[in-house]
Amino acid sequence: MKILLAGHISFNLIAPYTRRVKQILPMSEIGVLGLNRPGTQIRDEDKIVFDEVIEKPTWTKKKLYKVLFSYNFIKHCLSFFIKQKNVFNYKIYLNLKQTIINLANEVLNDEFYKNTFQRFDIINFQYIDRTSTKYLQYLNANNKVVLTFWGSDLMCTAGVELYEEQLRLIDRADRLVVHSLQMREILLSKYGRKYLDKVRLNYFGLEDIKFNKISKAEADKKGLKEYAQKWQIPENKIKLLIGYSGAKSTRHHRILEELNKKSEEWRDKFHLVIPMTYNNNDKEYFKAIENLINKTEYSSTHIVEYLTDDEVAYLYNLIDVFINIRESDAFNATMVETLYLNKINIVGSWLPYEMIKRSGINYLEVEKISDINKALYQVLVGDLNPNIRHNKEKIYKLTSNNYTVPKWCDIYKELYQL
Repeated sequence: MKILLAGHISFNLIAPYTRRVKQILPMSEIGVLGLNRPGTQIRDEDKIVFDEVIEKPTWTKKKLYKVLFSYNFIKHCLSFFIKQKNVFNYKIYLNLKQTIINLANEVLNDEFYKNTFQRFDIINFQYIDRTSTKYLQYLNANNKVVLTFWGSDLMCTAGVELYEEQLRLIDRADRLVVHSLQMREILLSKYGRKYLDKVRLNYFGLEDIKFNKISKAEADKKGLKEYAQKWQIPENKIKLLIGYSGAKSTRHHRILEELNKKSEEWRDKFHLVIPMTYNNNDKEYFKAIENLINKTEYSSTHIVEYLTDDEVAYLYNLIDVFINIRESDAFNATMVETLYLNKINIVGSWLPYEMIKRSGINYLEVEKISDINKALYQVLVGDLNPNIRHNKEKIYKLTSNNYTVPKWCDIYKELYQL
């Protein structure tokens, strides 16, 4: 069984998943297309996890020249010029050499991707946006196709063109994997209930190495003290973790605005921890949040440098409350890890976390962002469900890849036998 993982292929997520699949399906071969590692480069030792790490080549001049008189190149040329509104536009001919190079690149890329997909039995696309939909044209009749929706690709995508691309890939797919019943209903409402039989519920999960790092950091009192000093996190205040990345969808600005309404009363009670170590490409937004942090009366820790897994484990041990009111989300590792540490989570009720509730996991919900201060008042006075700090075992059973990956393997085996 040869499986190709393509689309958004983040090493931190895919590597542990692959290790576990290989344990359950030792005869499988797993390749990855487009492997990346946020915050750093992919090293040779990282690639050992996979049977094959596939990267699109940079084509040499010799290769480019070789295709100039091929049938596919001529077809690409005709298609290009037909699409031009004005074929007599002199600008096209001023850049004719570069146009020819680009078209030759397209021909070689097409051949590369077609040959790549032909070698695999199952193609599992991760995150269904244009990173994945662009590969539809390269799939062959023998490929079994799995689409894994992460959340934002289902709930935050808009526009007729992208919708049509997603729908074509969904129509071609054999299985559609979402995290929860809520996400399933969103998918079926958006694209049609005829796809119900294709849908499976599952989640990637975290490997025990991750849980063990968190527990190890929890027991390391000296290390926790050193990191608290490094990040200037006080011991005598309730630490609020605001989001987990620099993404605008985290809505740091709205959270900070609400907190500032109570700053005079609460500034000596709360310390704000704002990690914006990745997904911070929107420089204007990043600067705006930085300005808000500098103006707030609360003490704060603004972390902007990429953190290792070990550092993240210490950080999550040092906080008390995780505020998670993203615009949309299917699930996120920070929520898993803080619940595993029995930290209080304040969560937007609009987020599709039905599977967490059904597992008996407790957290505070707010219906709108302006309710955050009400939830924090409950934290201050201790008006909480007594089970809110007893989620460790439940979240582990729900999210450990010891439980989730076997379900993935069942999906692969089901498709391989079709």
